[in-house]
Amino acid sequence: MTADESGAGEGGRGLKILGGLAAVFGLTLLCCGGFMGSIMGSLKQSGAYTSGLEMATSDPRVQEALGEPIEAGWMVSGSVSVSGGSGEAELSVPLQGSKGAGTLYLEADKSAGDWDFDVAKVDVNGSKIDLLD
Repeated sequence: MTADESGAGEGGRGLKILGGLAAVFGLTLLCCGGFMGSIMGSLKQSGAYTSGLEMATSDPRVQEALGEPIEAGWMVSGSVSVSGGSGEAELSVPLQGSKGAGTLYLEADKSAGDWDFDVAKVDVNGSKIDLLD
């Protein structure tokens, strides 16, 4: 009896197909992860993000509410659009301190190379701390 007659050939082919699908799935996850990482990296390198994060982490009210050290989470959401010396940004940044967590909300416009914040607030359990006050 040959492998084809016993059905062993079918099982081997099925394993090869399953292995190929697993490889394609793995590569897809890897590509998506790399794409998301590059987006997060570009948001975190924007002047709006770095300036806003500096405002939040150095504010005594935020330090008291969240505890120190305050660190930004990795899942930044929003958008930053820059063309030359002008642009706009809307960002939401998760924050974590020794006492708790919060979210930094930023809205800013860039003109002549400088970011001007319209909104810079930290939400801690529904209580908002306005960083522009």
